[in-house]
Amino acid sequence: MPSIIVTGTNADGIFEFDCRDTSLESSEHAEYFGEDSKCYETDIGRPMCMKTLCDERSYKVKVVIDSQVITCNNDGDWMEVISDNKTLKFQCPPVSVICPE
Repeated sequence: MPSIIVTGTNADGIFEFDCRDTSLESSEHAEYFGEDSKCYETDIGRPMCMKTLCDERSYKVKVVIDSQVITCNNDGDWMEVISDNKTLKFQCPPVSVICPE
């Protein structure tokens, strides 16, 4: 999960892409590609790239989806957000992977 390269399989076969690649596009409204994007396990059948910030003050991971900022309180928590009128669940990464020591 903490890696930036997303790999896996779907109905069309194998997929692999880099969350930092800004030339990529997605049909998933919540997905974001850029230097501050990280890979997340989701409930949509494949990992997704989402904009990720480290709140160094609180030592928490923050995920930005549209104009919403979701704070991960614990490593491994499953968070739920509504984006583009769809509910999306994603698993919070270990804070130590996202936030520098």
